[in-house]
Amino acid sequence: MNVSHHPHDDLLMSYAAGALSESWSLAVATHLSFCPECRASVQLAETLGGVLLADTPDQKLSPNMLEKVFENIDSKSPETTTPGPFSAVEEYDTTKSIIPPVLRQYVNHDVDNVPWKYIGPGVYQHMLDLSDEGGIARLLRIKAGKPVPDHGHRGREVTMVLSGCYSDHISSFNAGDMQDVDEEIIHKPVVGEEEECICLVVTDAPLIFQNWLPKAFQPIMKI
Repeated sequence: MNVSHHPHDDLLMSYAAGALSESWSLAVATHLSFCPECRASVQLAETLGGVLLADTPDQKLSPNMLEKVFENIDSKSPETTTPGPFSAVEEYDTTKSIIPPVLRQYVNHDVDNVPWKYIGPGVYQHMLDLSDEGGIARLLRIKAGKPVPDHGHRGREVTMVLSGCYSDHISSFNAGDMQDVDEEIIHKPVVGEEEECICLVVTDAPLIFQNWLPKAFQPIMKI
């Protein structure tokens, strides 16, 4: 799978350090299920963190620190790596299920059996039950060719594509891609014409809709 859009470095590093809340960790872990490049980055960050902790605070870093980092990476098996609060994230077979194992902890259904709720023309959502207050996570299911109403952001929003694709004025996003936007971005994602798009979306603040109709229903949609 060719993944083109990745989490920003701050998310990956915070994930490796175990510093993210549950919702954001889930988004990153889901991306790791698709992306070997980011799995390697997380493993490197974890190993580097371990080497740094091994040096006492009142000493300079070992001259051969990087050499030790790469030696540790070479000697580790995938089973010994535990990124963030989740068990080791490995690539999965996307032909068997749209929902990767790490996300199945929260969505114990096939896509067609998820209790979707209608929130607009061609758009359905399923809220995930999380224990933290650091963000809100939901699955979105959007029919082929349908747009999401144009909106801005009061905070951060990451969209992790599980299947299908969408595009906005920034780029096109396919399965495995993550879009990471903030208060500076106003966009109107439109799903591709060939198939529906299913995404995991995490936000830390309500969206700012540009049209009065989604604004009116925003409290009901919880978005």
